[in-house]
Amino acid sequence: MARRLATQSNIDVIGALGPWVVEDLIAAGCTKPIVALYRCDPVSEGLIGSDGRPIYGNLTVDLVPLRYRRDLAALAAIVPVKKLGVLYFASADERPKVMAAIDSLGRTLGFETVGAEGYNNVGTFAFFKAYSALGTKVDAVYAPFLWGMESDKPREFLERLASAGVPVYSSEGRFAIERGALLSQSNITLDAQAWFDAWKTVRIVKGEKPANLPTSYPDTPTLMVNEAVFQNLKLEFPEDLLKESETILAPASPDAPQYTLADAVRRALDQYPGHLAAQEALNSAEAAASRAWSDYLPKIVGSASAYHFDDHAVTNDFGETRNDRYGGSLTLEQRLFSLTAIRSIRIESEKRKLTEISYAQDSLDLTLAVITAFLDCLKADEVYSTAVQYRRGVTYCLEMARTGAFIAGVESPSVGRLRSEQLLASARILESARVRWAARVMLNSLLNQSGDTPFALDSIGFSRTENAREQQMMWMLMLSTERKAAVRDYLISQGLATNPQVRRARQEVDIQRLGLARNSARYFPSLDLRSALSYSDRLRDYPPAFVEKDFSWYVGIDLKLPLFLGGNRRNERRQLRADLNGLEYRRDLTALNVMRDISVETDNLMSALRQSELLDEALGMQQPQLESTVGDFVSGKSGYLEALDAVRSGFDIGMRAIDAKFAYLQSTARLAHAVGWAPDDGKSTPGQALARRLFQAGLGKR
Repeated sequence: MARRLATQSNIDVIGALGPWVVEDLIAAGCTKPIVALYRCDPVSEGLIGSDGRPIYGNLTVDLVPLRYRRDLAALAAIVPVKKLGVLYFASADERPKVMAAIDSLGRTLGFETVGAEGYNNVGTFAFFKAYSALGTKVDAVYAPFLWGMESDKPREFLERLASAGVPVYSSEGRFAIERGALLSQSNITLDAQAWFDAWKTVRIVKGEKPANLPTSYPDTPTLMVNEAVFQNLKLEFPEDLLKESETILAPASPDAPQYTLADAVRRALDQYPGHLAAQEALNSAEAAASRAWSDYLPKIVGSASAYHFDDHAVTNDFGETRNDRYGGSLTLEQRLFSLTAIRSIRIESEKRKLTEISYAQDSLDLTLAVITAFLDCLKADEVYSTAVQYRRGVTYCLEMARTGAFIAGVESPSVGRLRSEQLLASARILESARVRWAARVMLNSLLNQSGDTPFALDSIGFSRTENAREQQMMWMLMLSTERKAAVRDYLISQGLATNPQVRRARQEVDIQRLGLARNSARYFPSLDLRSALSYSDRLRDYPPAFVEKDFSWYVGIDLKLPLFLGGNRRNERRQLRADLNGLEYRRDLTALNVMRDISVETDNLMSALRQSELLDEALGMQQPQLESTVGDFVSGKSGYLEALDAVRSGFDIGMRAIDAKFAYLQSTARLAHAVGWAPDDGKSTPGQALARRLFQAGLGKR
């Protein structure tokens, strides 16, 4: 192929990617200009001489200065390496030079290096065989370029090493990281490198000598990190990596639990300690109500005694008793009438209902907390992804600006300005990562799990498309001011009837009134039945004159009539009446608060709907504008400020769209909570459940 290319008259310039190609072209006698890129080490490979210029006049090649030093320093700073395996795909006879350079760097950085080779049946370096040939346990592997592997072989190779507990550092940037490498340096974006090499090609076409062209470009490498490999290898993930690196987030482990919104709510209701405490309070209230009823149940008590007294005790009784004495009794007490007790039973029964209402309120509060935390996790994921995309956009503009300035041979203020924006974008990633972690800790706590427990969330129902359909359905309910007012009034009427806070306030008033009634009942008489059957064998018998009757019984009624209670009842009644007035005011205040909350959340819902509609339209318009503006910047038709403004505008619109989307979702959850509606079927989003209830109430009819 090299010989054919060298002699084809209709080819002016040859682009050479990867190993061997330049060597084959030169060996074939090619004198046409060659633009070479994706070479690992052109100096050691013998393509660049000691003067820093290509040794062939018709060659220009891309060089990454200090590649090995950068790569190995980044690896050693993160992975504890004592022995490093090196798998190097050689283009010619440069392997000894490369291994010597890496070995020297290893000694400087404090680790030993070992290399190995392996080849397939046609003599190409084979990474699987080379790794097997290492013959020793290594702490990490350095494989700059995974040449010679097609299809999914790079992924298979990297995953095999990860499963063996061996992290891999590659120089291939995102390509390697997305396929299972632990770390990699992304020295320059593909677009910037393409521009640099296209610029050199144009200069060649215009007549310049390839060897006289630049071989390197200014760069600020971005460290690429694979979080999943960190987790699989049980390596500590340094927080500082987030500062300047781009992290490929780990998907949830297959063993990690996956929760739908309904799953999360059910687990919280089943396991959250606070809710379990509320459940026990309900059980306690039921027991208290049952205990109050026990005042009207008969009380039967049995007793028995057996004693032996000495002769002195008998003498002291004038000899009328015996030394051995036996006794027993069976008593019955039955309350026949007590208005105070009846009122107490009623109060305890109403308190049990109050506890049931409190339990319902606790369930609603916990459900809202779980829904909020669930949505916060979904939002945090979207915000983090948007922040990463923003940094990529800024980095793209920075690399293009840096390359453009290099090509123009000028100092461009855009480079410094875009670098500052890149740092700001990195700060946003750090902040979004913190918020993401906090959201997951919050949801874990509600699920009664430790904060760092991994989990996956099923976002079915919350995608952009599904959310748009749901919002369209909600729009149908509130197309006009009259419809919105009808929905609001219906929700308020439902809230005043079903909201547990309102029901609790009413129940507290009813209980207080019963307390007043019990206070009045203290002046009513009470009747109690008492009876007993007794056995006694303690007196000395003197037959036939006297024989003790062992068994005896009695039955009777006690009547208690309160005549004067020292003023206590009157003072208590005054206190109860004042407390009742306060509870009635609080009941009215609770109703006002519920009405206010429903009105506010209805307006919040409408505002989120309007914002989402506008931002969806803005998103649709922004993407082509962004591509056009950045394209104009790259082609020199506009400055970096226009490109940066377009990238930033895209980020702002995306963030606002996320905010509006989740503001809508949160407002539907809070609105259902304000009304007092619990999730109905466990499968719908809060908005879907809310809309369904409104349609069932006939509010969606035209």
